[in-house]
Amino acid sequence: TESELRIANIHFLREAWSEAENAYKLFKEFHPKHKESDFVTFRVAMSIYKQLPDSIDRDLSLAKDAILYFEQVFVNYPQSDYAGSAKDHKNKCLLKLARKEYYIGNFYMIREVYDSALGRFEDILQKYPDIGIDARTLYGAAISAYHLKKKGKAKTYYKKLVNSFPKTKWARRVKSELKGKI
Repeated sequence: TESELRIANIHFLREAWSEAENAYKLFKEFHPKHKESDFVTFRVAMSIYKQLPDSIDRDLSLAKDAILYFEQVFVNYPQSDYAGSAKDHKNKCLLKLARKEYYIGNFYMIREVYDSALGRFEDILQKYPDIGIDARTLYGAAISAYHLKKKGKAKTYYKKLVNSFPKTKWARRVKSELKGKI
């Protein structure tokens, strides 16, 4: 048992992320009640996390898998030494996913495909609240809704942006672009 765990650790230390992921998953499957299950689960998550691309314009589907394992750590082992780090890394994955959605929404907005842009911005506001990109997302949602002649939505997003993030450049921009129009 200990040699199986050491093999997984060696893969991890050599930065062979995929091999480490598989070795830790096998260990977890064969030894579910092991005393270091919290560590093994965290290492599965980190092995997946380390495989994520640095750029948001690449495939981030692995982020969802990493999130599941990070959640297992702090839900199943709340007293674990790894619980805090698991929460932090989960939030990093969520931020990466939110930034990708924003990138796509902004792409549509620049090209004046406002219905697709608004859909992306609304998804971000629903799926990733308080992740750190709310102000710019509200700006995109307000502008997109305005161009779609959905003045009620535009006004809602405008007010939320101006009231929640009054000192941001996004609030200043939305005021200069939409004040008196909605």
